[in-house]
Amino acid sequence: MLRRKEKAVLITDQRALKRRHMDTDRNKARRAIEEAVDRAAERMSMCCGASVGSPVVPSSESVFSVGRIVESEEGVFMETTRKTGGGVIVRLIVEDPGFFLFPGRIVGVHGECVDGVSFRVERFHREERALAKQTAVGKASTVVAVGPFVFSGEAENNLHRVLAFVAEKRPSLFILAGPFTEIDEDEEDSVHMFGEIENMLERICGGVPEMETVVVPSIDDHDASFVYPQPSFHGEGRSFRLFPNPVLFHLGSACFGLTSVDAIGAVRRTLIGREKTEDLFRECCESLLEQRSFYPVFSSAEEIPLDSSAIGLLEMTHTPDFMIVGSSAENRHEKINGTIFICLRRSTGQSVSVATVETKDGESVVEWSRGKADRLLY
Repeated sequence: MLRRKEKAVLITDQRALKRRHMDTDRNKARRAIEEAVDRAAERMSMCCGASVGSPVVPSSESVFSVGRIVESEEGVFMETTRKTGGGVIVRLIVEDPGFFLFPGRIVGVHGECVDGVSFRVERFHREERALAKQTAVGKASTVVAVGPFVFSGEAENNLHRVLAFVAEKRPSLFILAGPFTEIDEDEEDSVHMFGEIENMLERICGGVPEMETVVVPSIDDHDASFVYPQPSFHGEGRSFRLFPNPVLFHLGSACFGLTSVDAIGAVRRTLIGREKTEDLFRECCESLLEQRSFYPVFSSAEEIPLDSSAIGLLEMTHTPDFMIVGSSAENRHEKINGTIFICLRRSTGQSVSVATVETKDGESVVEWSRGKADRLLY
């Protein structure tokens, strides 16, 4: 008897993504950033039981303030909003060099104003995030694959191999993230086009009626909008769902988060005062959960078409049970604060990263295409 197909329930506001285009209005972008900081300030203030004060007003008592870390080669600086500190930028005197700071991080600081332009940080406030729910999930299987996918020619066709694997595996959920690439034999360059593989997906996915298939674009896809956060591909398949990038969705009782952008690598590359050689995978993953954002980095060093006016669409409104991230580093997974992070290395040539997650009675096994498996509980 065939399993009944469960339908993915979209959490991300896809209509808001499709309505907007990349906005170059600096005032609108600034308002969006300030609103995000103000929301965090309200949460932090309630959590620590202290009202938010200005970091540039001298006081004999310790002050609690909230702002956003900004880029500077001259030290660590925090920008407040008009509500939290008059919109000023203040230099932070940080005595705890081990605290995790990067451009764009929203921080709460306890300390004192030194001279009207500098703030001595006594301690940072860590915002607590609700752990992923420990919901008992029945038997389920998920296959995740990240491009670039090549689908032209016998030798290069890694997408055909992935789809053949899925047709044989018959999982409950199949997640496919771009980019999708066709090799043009007459030209050295590749042609990016998702539309060419829709019939192929319909044939494979339609042959596994109990499987829910989710397709997410990449900012490198020619057929998708070159902006992040990114709307879904145009159209709607009969046997698969087209979701935006990033996306949150429910399937049954499990919550999935997914972005094809290397957010973890961006955090690691832009860290302030930390050795880049350290293994900071866990801390980088924690920062996404704590900042409640799929991409909390604001750095000119990161070449990503970030639409600052739409950062509200990067917010994690739910804590995912599974967080899937495209990566420029190695394949890796780890359970962090109740969330299972699965980072898939972008495909190279014929090689493709595929992760299979088998879940039964609250226990998950993550297995890579190379055959290495680890047992995780959630």
